Amino acid sequence: MCALVEGFRRRVRGVARLGILMAVACAGAGCEAMVTRQYSHDVGELSNADRIEVTFAYRPDPVSGALQLPPTVTITDPHRVAAAAGIAGRYRDGWRSALSGSPPTDAAFYQGERLLGNIQLFSSGITHEGHARSLTPAEVAELVDMLGIRLQFMKSP
Repeated sequence: MCALVEGFRRRVRGVARLGILMAVACAGAGCEAMVTRQYSHDVGELSNADRIEVTFAYRPDPVSGALQLPPTVTITDPHRVAAAAGIAGRYRDGWRSALSGSPPTDAAFYQGERLLGNIQLFSSGITHEGHARSLTPAEVAELVDMLGIRLQFMKSP
Protein backbone atom coordinates (compact mmCIF):
# COMPACT_ATOMS: atom_id res chain seq x y z
CA MET A 1 0.00 0.00 0.00
CA CYS A 2 2.79 2.44 0.90
CA ALA A 3 4.48 1.73 -2.44
CA LEU A 4 1.26 2.62 -4.26
CA VAL A 5 0.88 5.89 -2.32
CA GLU A 6 4.54 6.79 -2.90
CA GLY A 7 4.21 6.09 -6.64
CA PHE A 8 1.10 8.24 -6.80
CA ARG A 9 2.90 11.11 -5.03
CA ARG A 10 5.81 10.95 -7.52
CA ARG A 11 3.41 11.11 -10.46
CA VAL A 12 1.52 14.05 -8.93
CA ARG A 13 4.78 15.94 -8.30
CA GLY A 14 5.88 15.27 -11.88
CA VAL A 15 2.58 16.51 -13.29
CA ALA A 16 2.64 19.54 -10.95
CA ARG A 17 6.17 20.46 -12.07
CA LEU A 18 5.12 20.14 -15.70
CA GLY A 19 2.06 22.30 -15.03
CA ILE A 20 4.16 24.97 -13.33
CA LEU A 21 6.65 25.00 -16.20
CA MET A 22 3.84 25.31 -18.73
CA ALA A 23 2.21 28.15 -16.76
CA VAL A 24 5.51 30.04 -16.56
CA ALA A 25 6.12 29.55 -20.28
CA CYS A 26 2.63 30.77 -21.18
CA ALA A 27 2.89 33.77 -18.86
CA GLY A 28 6.26 34.65 -20.37
CA ALA A 29 4.90 34.38 -23.88
CA GLY A 30 1.90 36.51 -22.93
CA CYS A 31 4.11 39.19 -21.40
CA GLU A 32 6.38 39.18 -24.42
CA ALA A 33 3.40 39.54 -26.75
CA MET A 34 2.02 42.38 -24.64
CA VAL A 35 5.35 44.24 -24.68
CA THR A 36 6.16 43.69 -28.35
CA ARG A 37 2.68 44.09 -29.82
CA GLN A 38 2.21 47.46 -31.44
CA TYR A 39 -1.00 49.45 -31.41
CA SER A 40 -2.50 52.40 -33.18
CA HIS A 41 -3.21 55.13 -30.65
CA ASP A 42 -4.52 58.69 -30.91
CA VAL A 43 -3.34 61.33 -28.43
CA GLY A 44 -6.45 63.40 -29.05
CA GLU A 45 -7.07 66.83 -30.51
CA LEU A 46 -4.16 68.78 -29.05
CA SER A 47 -4.10 71.24 -31.97
CA ASN A 48 -6.76 73.40 -30.25
CA ALA A 49 -4.42 74.07 -27.31
CA ASP A 50 -3.48 77.63 -26.49
CA ARG A 51 -0.93 76.78 -23.80
CA ILE A 52 1.23 73.93 -22.53
CA GLU A 53 2.29 73.49 -18.93
CA VAL A 54 5.37 71.32 -18.53
CA THR A 55 6.02 69.87 -15.08
CA PHE A 56 8.92 67.79 -13.88
CA ALA A 57 9.54 65.11 -11.28
CA TYR A 58 11.44 65.90 -8.08
CA ARG A 59 15.22 66.13 -8.55
CA PRO A 60 18.08 66.25 -6.06
CA ASP A 61 19.57 69.70 -5.60
CA PRO A 62 23.13 69.63 -6.98
CA VAL A 63 24.53 71.37 -3.89
CA SER A 64 22.50 70.12 -0.92
CA GLY A 65 21.22 66.85 -2.37
CA ALA A 66 17.72 67.64 -1.04
CA LEU A 67 14.83 66.77 -3.34
CA GLN A 68 13.36 69.79 -5.07
CA LEU A 69 10.64 70.31 -7.63
CA PRO A 70 11.87 72.21 -10.70
CA PRO A 71 9.62 75.11 -11.73
CA THR A 72 6.79 74.54 -14.18
CA VAL A 73 7.39 75.81 -17.70
CA THR A 74 4.36 77.51 -19.28
CA ILE A 75 4.33 77.90 -23.06
CA THR A 76 1.84 80.36 -24.56
CA ASP A 77 3.53 81.23 -27.87
CA PRO A 78 0.91 80.07 -30.43
CA HIS A 79 3.57 78.85 -32.91
CA ARG A 80 5.40 76.74 -30.30
CA VAL A 81 2.14 75.36 -28.89
CA ALA A 82 0.91 74.39 -32.38
CA ALA A 83 4.27 72.87 -33.33
CA ALA A 84 4.49 70.82 -30.11
CA ALA A 85 0.90 69.60 -30.58
CA GLY A 86 1.75 68.64 -34.16
CA ILE A 87 4.82 66.70 -33.08
CA ALA A 88 2.93 64.81 -30.36
CA GLY A 89 -0.02 64.13 -32.70
CA ARG A 90 2.01 62.78 -35.61
CA TYR A 91 2.51 59.37 -34.01
CA ARG A 92 -0.54 57.20 -34.68
CA ASP A 93 1.19 53.84 -35.02
CA GLY A 94 3.95 52.04 -33.17
CA TRP A 95 2.56 52.37 -29.64
CA ARG A 96 3.09 49.64 -27.05
CA SER A 97 1.56 49.02 -23.65
CA ALA A 98 3.46 50.91 -20.97
CA LEU A 99 4.09 48.37 -18.22
CA SER A 100 5.13 50.68 -15.39
CA GLY A 101 7.04 53.72 -14.41
CA SER A 102 6.35 57.38 -14.37
CA PRO A 103 8.15 59.53 -16.90
CA PRO A 104 9.82 62.50 -15.28
CA THR A 105 8.34 65.19 -17.57
CA ASP A 106 4.66 65.89 -18.22
CA ALA A 107 3.32 68.24 -20.90
CA ALA A 108 -0.31 69.24 -20.31
CA PHE A 109 -2.11 70.84 -23.28
CA TYR A 110 -4.85 73.34 -22.37
CA GLN A 111 -7.50 75.29 -24.24
CA GLY A 112 -8.37 78.05 -21.79
CA GLU A 113 -8.91 76.20 -18.52
CA ARG A 114 -9.91 72.93 -20.22
CA LEU A 115 -7.29 70.16 -20.21
CA LEU A 116 -7.11 68.62 -23.70
CA GLY A 117 -4.56 65.95 -22.86
CA ASN A 118 -1.21 65.07 -21.34
CA ILE A 119 1.90 63.68 -22.98
CA GLN A 120 4.68 62.37 -20.78
CA LEU A 121 8.22 62.61 -22.07
CA PHE A 122 11.25 60.55 -21.26
CA SER A 123 14.70 60.29 -22.79
CA SER A 124 13.70 57.79 -25.50
CA GLY A 125 10.05 58.54 -26.24
CA ILE A 126 6.60 59.60 -25.03
CA THR A 127 3.73 58.00 -23.13
CA HIS A 128 0.02 58.72 -23.18
CA GLU A 129 -2.77 56.98 -21.25
CA GLY A 130 -0.90 53.73 -20.63
CA HIS A 131 0.73 53.58 -24.07
CA ALA A 132 4.40 54.24 -24.85
CA ARG A 133 5.92 55.29 -28.16
CA SER A 134 9.66 55.12 -28.78
CA LEU A 135 11.16 58.05 -30.66
CA THR A 136 14.52 58.55 -32.28
CA PRO A 137 16.98 60.80 -30.44
CA ALA A 138 16.39 63.45 -33.12
CA GLU A 139 12.60 63.33 -32.57
CA VAL A 140 13.04 63.61 -28.79
CA ALA A 141 15.43 66.54 -29.28
CA GLU A 142 12.91 68.23 -31.61
CA LEU A 143 10.12 67.94 -29.04
CA VAL A 144 12.37 69.03 -26.17
CA ASP A 145 13.52 72.04 -28.22
CA MET A 146 9.95 72.91 -29.16
CA LEU A 147 8.93 72.84 -25.50
CA GLY A 148 11.97 74.88 -24.54
CA ILE A 149 13.08 72.53 -21.76
CA ARG A 150 16.43 71.02 -20.98
CA LEU A 151 16.90 67.33 -21.72
CA GLN A 152 18.49 66.79 -18.31
CA PHE A 153 15.06 67.18 -16.69
CA MET A 154 13.85 64.19 -18.68
CA LYS A 155 16.43 61.67 -17.50
CA SER A 156 15.78 59.45 -14.53
CA PRO A 157 17.24 60.75 -11.28
